[in-house]
Amino acid sequence: MKNIKLGYIGSGPVSNFHIPVIKKLGFKIELFYSRNFNKASNFAKEHKIVTSEKTFNDFLLKVRNIDAIVLSIKANVTPKYLRKLCKLNKPIFVEKPGALKSVDLTKIKKITNSKIFFLYNRRFYSSIKEGKKFISSSNQCFTSVKIPDSTKTLRQFYINGCHMLDTLLYFFGDLKLVKSYKLKKNLGYYFLLSSKKNDLISCLLNWGSPQNYEINIINEKNERLELKPLESSFFYKKMKKIEPTKKNPIRSYIPELIKKNSIIFAGMKYKPGFIEQYKEIKKVIINENKNHILPDINDAIKVLNIIETVIKKAKK
Repeated sequence: MKNIKLGYIGSGPVSNFHIPVIKKLGFKIELFYSRNFNKASNFAKEHKIVTSEKTFNDFLLKVRNIDAIVLSIKANVTPKYLRKLCKLNKPIFVEKPGALKSVDLTKIKKITNSKIFFLYNRRFYSSIKEGKKFISSSNQCFTSVKIPDSTKTLRQFYINGCHMLDTLLYFFGDLKLVKSYKLKKNLGYYFLLSSKKNDLISCLLNWGSPQNYEINIINEKNERLELKPLESSFFYKKMKKIEPTKKNPIRSYIPELIKKNSIIFAGMKYKPGFIEQYKEIKKVIINENKNHILPDINDAIKVLNIIETVIKKAKK
């Protein structure tokens, strides 16, 4: 399959990142639809892709001639479209989180052909791969997580904080909630998760805090891997001693950096993780990659379940 034919749905902000990568990797958008036809027409012209279908039914009538579908629309309306698309026996790649309620995806799972995947591009960061490798080589880890979203709403927890929870599920497998607390003055939540191996993950959803997203992992060998921001990883093994000098008469200790990995650089053309993500999408479509990194509908449901449980079980 040389030119994979895609049906693409959506013209929101994130689609401006999807389309250039799709074109870069040789996919062909044969079919396009977005709910606002005027906006869709302008979007199609800007990105030089096929003209938008006027209705979703028009899209469905032509979908038999394509190889796969990318669904990139607002999470609150995604299930409505997914319920119809999942009956077409085509691979579907859905922009995260795929819904705002786990029950919506659970209902879809009952009627699906199991070819639904969710686009959590952070799984494809090289720094996240370092985190996965670090945890796999450790017997037990204690992990500290910071989710300092600037938007102070529960909806934002679902549509953006979901990235961090998917990453933790990718790292540790199934997780259960140990404790959850709601912070005063609408500052967010603190919650503690544990894995089947009894790894502990301390999470602070501290809305509005002036800091980066962060994952700090310490293992039983006193090794530490820091992802801060998530696009960069820093591996530390011990403390470095700095002797006193006349200028600075106090002995000090700092973590000794062993290895650094970063995908942040000036002049980046594509959103981090998108190229790698779409390379995997291509392999999934042509059945070359059965052991894929892409999360499936079960993974997407687990993310939403954790968020719902954190909110429901939170103590004030």
